[in-house]
Amino acid sequence: MRHKMKLRQFIQRKGISTAIIATVILVGCSSLLSFYVRIQVDQFNQVKDQVAEAKRRIVFISTYIHLIDMGVRGYLLVPDEQMLLPYEEGYAMSLPNIDTLGMILESQNYPNLEANQTTRRVLAEYREIVAGMIRLAKTGQTDQALEILKSDPGYDAWMAYRDHLHDTEAFEDALYQEARTNYQRIVDLSMVMQVLLVVLGIPTLLFVMYQI
Repeated sequence: MRHKMKLRQFIQRKGISTAIIATVILVGCSSLLSFYVRIQVDQFNQVKDQVAEAKRRIVFISTYIHLIDMGVRGYLLVPDEQMLLPYEEGYAMSLPNIDTLGMILESQNYPNLEANQTTRRVLAEYREIVAGMIRLAKTGQTDQALEILKSDPGYDAWMAYRDHLHDTEAFEDALYQEARTNYQRIVDLSMVMQVLLVVLGIPTLLFVMYQI
């Protein structure tokens, strides 16, 4: 009988120790996972901000190229300096936005950075063609400028940046989706850990209280 009592006490002591250790491990794992979730949230927000900025630059580039085209066409039709305002804005802002987009893509390990440089070169050439057309018009050679316009130099530029910007946009969408999936996976795992902590932790604590 005495041996049975000792065995029971031994099991109780071991059970309490095991329960306490299990609870501590669960709490520790939950804390570590919560810390990791915060890291993942920060990383997800960083990716989300980068993607949003890259997409803004894509829209800006398209807008500024259209402004260049609209400005030169308007000026050749109505030779008023006010008609050049869209062109001047587009000329000033198009390449800086491509450069900014290139820096973002480089930080994201975009696999085809050469395409961004090619697009920059083509657009720079287009800008100079348009600038030459405006110079011709300002010196009374509007007919020559119109002949250049008829050849539609903006088409090559449009083709160059259209494909690149479409590929870039698809890359940004994929990057965002991957970050979101990873973030959601960690959040789901954290929720499972919280449920386990409640399901296993409360009975464990009740067992300890009962045994004390």
